[in-house]
Amino acid sequence: MRISGWIFLVLSTGFVVGLTAWCYYKVLTLPEDGVVKPPDMLGG
Repeated sequence: MRISGWIFLVLSTGFVVGLTAWCYYKVLTLPEDGVVKPPDMLGG
């Protein structure tokens, strides 16, 4: 494989891994008070 192929392989894999890590971080650090219950569960 040419050097340009290796560069593309490393950059694209790094991008996907970085995006996945960012998504996991955003989901796992949600604030607790930001969760809204549906209207039928509010006890009204």
